[in-house]
Amino acid sequence: MSRQNVENRQIFATALLPTVSTIVAASTGASVATVLPDSQARITIVISYILLGMGLPISVLLMANYSYRLILFKLPQPAFISSTFITIGPCGQSAYAILKLSSDVNMLISKTGLVPFTGVRDEQAARLAGIALQTVSIPMALFIWGFGVLWFFFAVISFADTWAAKKIPLNLSLWACTFPIGTLALSAQELGKEMDSTGMKVVGTILMMLLLIIWLLLFPVTLYFSVIKDSWFTSPCLSEVGGQPPSFEEVDFIKNRKY
Repeated sequence: MSRQNVENRQIFATALLPTVSTIVAASTGASVATVLPDSQARITIVISYILLGMGLPISVLLMANYSYRLILFKLPQPAFISSTFITIGPCGQSAYAILKLSSDVNMLISKTGLVPFTGVRDEQAARLAGIALQTVSIPMALFIWGFGVLWFFFAVISFADTWAAKKIPLNLSLWACTFPIGTLALSAQELGKEMDSTGMKVVGTILMMLLLIIWLLLFPVTLYFSVIKDSWFTSPCLSEVGGQPPSFEEVDFIKNRKY
């Protein structure tokens, strides 16, 4: 939502960043719940599910809007092409959060004997509910992970096509591909663990190695251009025109505000 007029061609994958934060918080809560006392773990799991519900549906809506923008208009400018990887993040992180939360629920069942999300103590019913939750969570996580793989292939093809057609300027936006690939690798490893699938574990390992290679390539380049050359801490959009940001004297903020 904005007070300004936004055209479809101005929509970028960076619009997903606020929603990704709630999904990350949900997966973090799922990880923290494993070491908390039972009463606190239950509250953490419930809040994590709520956060996941706040982030994932909105992310899907934004991805639909972003797809619409890509269909009608060309790919983002070379300086922003790395942003196409951001769409992987909500999918990979959501898949991990779903699997981790179902694992946490089953852990609580084994400790307390309570039926999930109720105060009813019935060990047999609780075990059945835990099995049902895990049975539903794994296909759901696979479904979302597969959607992330689709965006991964699209991002790689888009990046390669832009690289072949035009020179991609070196800037900090290149780091946009690291976190999304990491979430895809993390969820693949968790799927391999829950499904006892060697294939998924291998896929997760390959993605982690890819992430490590990208990180090892970007880190020294970033260090060189940011510390030694002092030329990276500028907006990527300015690199398209080779300009500098306007000074305060050149901008009348009052007249340019749109409400």
